[in-house]
Amino acid sequence: MTSEPICHDDPMQSPLWRYALALYAKSGVASACLALQAHASVDVCVLLYALYAANRGRPLTPAQLEASDQRVRGWRERVILPLRHLRQDMKDGITPVPQALLELIRQEVKQAELQAEQVTLAMLYLEFQAQAAPPAAGPRSESTVREVIRLYLQLSQLPAQHLQLPQVQQAIETLERQAGAMLHEQPRGPA
Repeated sequence: MTSEPICHDDPMQSPLWRYALALYAKSGVASACLALQAHASVDVCVLLYALYAANRGRPLTPAQLEASDQRVRGWRERVILPLRHLRQDMKDGITPVPQALLELIRQEVKQAELQAEQVTLAMLYLEFQAQAAPPAAGPRSESTVREVIRLYLQLSQLPAQHLQLPQVQQAIETLERQAGAMLHEQPRGPA
């Protein structure tokens, strides 16, 4: 069985990164991801990674999902979240800086946050490559989104009822539909 080319030269441009960009660009996906981030504390990068693995016929087990989160947690907490909070604070304005000037810096912070998320996806892709490929389970996205949400509800100590929130249900439906559509749009090939 062959595998995807190893991206040692530039893991920042991995097939996972390209998948994440393609899925995120689909109608409703960006707002669905942000809703899950806000209402279920989901790490969108781990969610996109789990959907990628499922798309490749190698869905992650709950233990693998948790290990993936643990692998990127320090980076998320020390780099991504501080950048996100700074960007969000700047959106509300910081006295006495005029908003037009602040917006210039805010866009730079937003770009740094995106690059930090790209590093997360590169880390997760290297993990994906290092895992022994189990027998192909066939691509799926339906249960993957719910499994990721359950993990983050548990990790965040949020009640399981958050899974039933209308915003969360709508986000799940959007992601399942759009990730499912991608199964038919791109050749899977061996993973």
